[in-house]
Amino acid sequence: MDYTINLGSKNIVDQDQRKLLRTFLIAYAVLLQGKELKRESNQIVLIGDESQEKHLKIFKSSPHYLFKIMRTDNEKINSIIQHYANNPEVAKHYFTFDYIFRPIDSVIQGQIHKIQDVVAIAARNASSAKKTPIKQESPNAVEPIASANLAIENSVHLFFRISNEEIIADDEIVKIFDEHVNFHNHKLYVQGDWFSVNQLNVSQQILTMIKQKIYPMWQEENRQNKNKQFQIHISLTEKCRLEKEVLPSMIQLIEKDISAFGKVSLELSPENRKKISQSAGFHILENHILNYK
Repeated sequence: MDYTINLGSKNIVDQDQRKLLRTFLIAYAVLLQGKELKRESNQIVLIGDESQEKHLKIFKSSPHYLFKIMRTDNEKINSIIQHYANNPEVAKHYFTFDYIFRPIDSVIQGQIHKIQDVVAIAARNASSAKKTPIKQESPNAVEPIASANLAIENSVHLFFRISNEEIIADDEIVKIFDEHVNFHNHKLYVQGDWFSVNQLNVSQQILTMIKQKIYPMWQEENRQNKNKQFQIHISLTEKCRLEKEVLPSMIQLIEKDISAFGKVSLELSPENRKKISQSAGFHILENHILNYK
């Protein structure tokens, strides 16, 4: 099936053009909850462009990362998604991926041979999968890095300076070190890679810090001032790398999730602004973006 495809409807929110793939995988994951498919393995060949090879290789070797870019409005389905996202061996048992590139006339014969090879390998894998028990995830197991060029899970770090002496670093309050001295008070700094394969993780990291740390702290500081509006300034500058494909999840995070608490402003480096401005929907965020100095 196509790795990305334009569904051709303005009424469908699908900025990264992977809605069809996500819908198929979610449907199959739900079906796997039934007894009839409990031991079945799903063999999927993704058709993509050469420019997408970086991501296709990751999903081939580590299928659970595909589930990390999925979320629905149904919490029961989300728990199924998280089951596969958090259990690499289980995901690999039930979902086997390979990929080919969309053929052009000059190389179509070679791609046909590759399809034949992939189908043969998939058939062998399906046969052996039924005989191979699923490995249980060890609590101390260390998962191998899927790509040297693409950090996946905890790929960003968050910093929020709360005073001259202390800063929230991810989920801990620590003393300020030399690398933090230039951070401004009450500004949330995002550092690391915010890419399409980890976009939901990053959005959740940011939302969790605001919801569990920053907002309660602000409420405590302003409990005597009921009319004051919560404001959060998020910095996505030199030490944060963005891909243009993250814009949909960024819009969801800014326009819906964080705006439920108060006003949001964004600081973007020129490079990051250039990247996400290439995606449809950028105008939705423009009112939140500050001039970068």
